[in-house]
Amino acid sequence: MQDDAVYKLTLGQRALIVLTIVLSTTIYAGSVLISSALLPQLQGALSATQDEVSWVMTFNIVGTAVATPMTGWLADRLGIEKLHQQPFTRQIDRPLTTARSEEEEGSPASHCQQGSPLRA
Repeated sequence: MQDDAVYKLTLGQRALIVLTIVLSTTIYAGSVLISSALLPQLQGALSATQDEVSWVMTFNIVGTAVATPMTGWLADRLGIEKLHQQPFTRQIDRPLTTARSEEEEGSPASHCQQGSPLRA
């Protein structure tokens, strides 16, 4: 039992894993809290019923349920380093791409490409 990879982790590596789990759980809880707090404002601003606005919370939960396993799949497919570099690269590239697409008439493909994690 002592040969498992878990037992070979240093104290710093274990602390980093725990910190990552706590941070991601806190971010998700904040996301749920924000979306649930905004439901009354959305209902009033959009003149929607309670059932229509509750879809916001449903899509938030379903989106998380879909994106969580997809992250592991992307890490296997792209590699963990490239997966971590992609959001930073897109944050830098997004304003340039948006400005370029606003100058060109009829370029919705550029706007769609901004959110794609698999673009080169």
